[in-house]
Amino acid sequence: MTKPRIRFVSMLLFVATALVLAACATGGTTTPPQKQEQPLQTQKVPVEGGGSYTDVDATGLAAMLKNKDFLLVNVHIPYAGGIEGTDLFIPFDKIEENLDKLPPDKSAKLVVYCRSGGMSAISARALVKLGYTNVWNLDGGMNGWKAAGYTLVSGPKIELPQTKHDFGEVPQGNVVTVTLPVRNVGTADLHIKTVATSCGCTSAKVEPDVIPPQGEGTLTAWYNSGLHPDEGPIWRVVYITTDDPLTPEVKVDIRATVIAP
Repeated sequence: MTKPRIRFVSMLLFVATALVLAACATGGTTTPPQKQEQPLQTQKVPVEGGGSYTDVDATGLAAMLKNKDFLLVNVHIPYAGGIEGTDLFIPFDKIEENLDKLPPDKSAKLVVYCRSGGMSAISARALVKLGYTNVWNLDGGMNGWKAAGYTLVSGPKIELPQTKHDFGEVPQGNVVTVTLPVRNVGTADLHIKTVATSCGCTSAKVEPDVIPPQGEGTLTAWYNSGLHPDEGPIWRVVYITTDDPLTPEVKVDIRATVIAP
């Protein structure tokens, strides 16, 4: 072998050795480039009278749900299933009547959906007109959600038309009672699991303990003002747990003002 060829081979060996040492120093692996999240596909929809809401597609909503920072509201009637992570069920034409269920902060982020997008668009416009400034609508609704390959949750669905009751002034030592409707707007039997209260001065029960689809039961709650000597405003909570897959626990606020007998 001639000297130039020996020098060439030696140089190749030197380069190969340097590459091996460099690979060992870094663990022999390379870090793949970070996958960047695609921006949400959205569209601003103006509302007559001022303001707007944002349309988002199923893929965008699925991405938002990974870091959920909003209230997700199903507004479709009759109930036809829902998206996992749903917080409330409010009929699309009853938004104003259910403001007590929505955040008092008008800048809170709200996302509404229905089966195809029509009812939820009506709800979105209503929310904007009521002063909410961060309203989103699932474009295509649950139909678009399923078409994109995502699943829906179906089964029983509890609905409480009234989630607050104020007894007003209650003389010390008196027992007061209220009866409120409990509805199953879902597609399967609703099983009442537990009914509990936040204090021993308040008791409650739901009958029957199995409510059929589109059926109605009753919540009866009692408050005994004689169990506490203090006068003034009181606030108690009734907790109802069921096999509703989206909202397994619901609450009813009970209030009163205890006065001297």
